[in-house]
Amino acid sequence: ETGQYHRESQVLDLQGMVNLFQDQGYEIHTDSATVLLKEGKAHSFTPVRTQGPFGQLESQGFELVDKGKVVYFTGPARLVLNSGSAGAAAP
Repeated sequence: ETGQYHRESQVLDLQGMVNLFQDQGYEIHTDSATVLLKEGKAHSFTPVRTQGPFGQLESQGFELVDKGKVVYFTGPARLVLNSGSAGAAAP
């Protein structure tokens, strides 16, 4: 809904309905997030709802590193796997 871009530090602060999408079908939804463009990182300390081919995950926040190749979810967290998703790998 709102955001502020800090040009010199290349940091984007987002507030409101924040939705991050990844090409392989993964989605992260939260109320606020900070994106560190220069470093290829992002994080949120607000509750997160995530979904993808694996199923659904809810957590207290997330940290995205290496331009989204690795995502850490902070807990407590709740994971619900889709049937047949045991072989599905997260990006």
